Amino acid sequence: MPMKNILRSLLGGLFAAAFVVVAQAADLVPGAFSAGTVEGDVTYKLAGSSQYLPLTAGTALPQGATIKTGPDSTASIVFSNGAVATITAESEVEITKFEQEVFSGPLPTGAEPSISNTEINVANGTVVSKVAKLKTGSSYIVKSPVGAAGVRGTTFSVTFNKVTREYTVKTLTGLVVWQSAPGAAQTAASVDVPTGTAYSGGPAVRQLEPAEIVVIEAAIAKAIIAINNAPSANPAPGTPGSETPARGPVINADGSITISVNT
Repeated sequence: MPMKNILRSLLGGLFAAAFVVVAQAADLVPGAFSAGTVEGDVTYKLAGSSQYLPLTAGTALPQGATIKTGPDSTASIVFSNGAVATITAESEVEITKFEQEVFSGPLPTGAEPSISNTEINVANGTVVSKVAKLKTGSSYIVKSPVGAAGVRGTTFSVTFNKVTREYTVKTLTGLVVWQSAPGAAQTAASVDVPTGTAYSGGPAVRQLEPAEIVVIEAAIAKAIIAINNAPSANPAPGTPGSETPARGPVINADGSITISVNT
């Protein structure tokens, strides 16, 4: 089945039921992810809580955590599947789900080490993601109230304005498949957003403006530089990456992530 048809199938399942577990044969457990860098006024709350706490670099986060950024503030989240997500200023983003098959040793360059499922929910603002090449059975989906974007190995951003309910999907590299939510006021139910294009509703995608490309590249570059210098914590026992002592994830210049193992 072509990749974009697989993505459409996954995204359709998101709205037909709850999140679809696509890794049928994998034994998935809650994965490891943490704040790689934090700039400005950034807070987070746990699932089921209304209390926001200050977020600092190196903080390990659980599934269901919501991150909120203030004006001129950003936070970058690094995942043990090789993905990194930068939450830009004045945003509210929930890491709804991150599950991964247990693995040991360093992450391979440019690809995830084991099957994983990631679901991010943008309540307001923008999240810029750089996703390593995913294994068959894995998924990385960014949702908003008006639709969801699915990828297989891509650098892209999703923006949603909770007041106007306007949205924009921008693809720097790879392919994003945008699936509108049922009842959303959009022309097309499913749209391919290929490399170098953007989609904000309507009948077709448009080309990215040079300034838009610069913004996406800057968000990813900031995460790569800052996370390499940020403190990191070992994964909790029983989580992916905890089988060998590690000094934490390091993002390389090409965007891949390496876990250095103590000897």
